[in-house]
Amino acid sequence: MACTILGCELGEDDIDPQVFIYGDWKLLNTDELARNLFYGTDGANIEETYAFYDDGSFVKSRVSNKGQAVAQGNFKVAPLSASDDGALVRLEYAAENERLRGGCATEPRVEWLVLNRNGSLSSKLEISCQAPYLLYDKILP
Repeated sequence: MACTILGCELGEDDIDPQVFIYGDWKLLNTDELARNLFYGTDGANIEETYAFYDDGSFVKSRVSNKGQAVAQGNFKVAPLSASDDGALVRLEYAAENERLRGGCATEPRVEWLVLNRNGSLSSKLEISCQAPYLLYDKILP
């Protein structure tokens, strides 16, 4: 695989977004503005992670000074095309876990992310509904 500590390019022939998504991802931009707008936390420390598994399941975890919350569900990665900024990732939360769903997708229990060509994961699809731009980076072993 052509990944380095500096990241990966999903456009490279040997990187398949369907597989690259597997593993752990950590929220990078935990700045106060994003936290306050999105989480209403008044400056609370937020740590948020996604873990994607090869059986199509995911776990989302959020830890703050208010405690820890965990949600789970299933995901699918759309194929990457030459015209895309990245591959779309559709998360579908289990009914009892929807409270950690980010963004404002109109489908119940659904959240959309983008696996960007630079190897990061983002929420940029949700900008149209005033959700903040959240950026996640893959935690390399």
